[in-house]
Amino acid sequence: MLGIALALAALSIQPTPWVFVLILGAAGIGGLISLIAAVRHDGAADPRLHGRGAPEDEA
Repeated sequence: MLGIALALAALSIQPTPWVFVLILGAAGIGGLISLIAAVRHDGAADPRLHGRGAPEDEA
């Protein structure tokens, strides 16, 4: 999120540092996508979220 915010803030500088904006924006978006993918993967592997095989239910 910080990379995206820095890239957007850099757009207000004149002249616009396009290489900086593009590199930080791409890194920020890539990081956000990998974070979302990791959370989805962990959530899909957690049986407590699906109501199957939870240790509390088996007792």
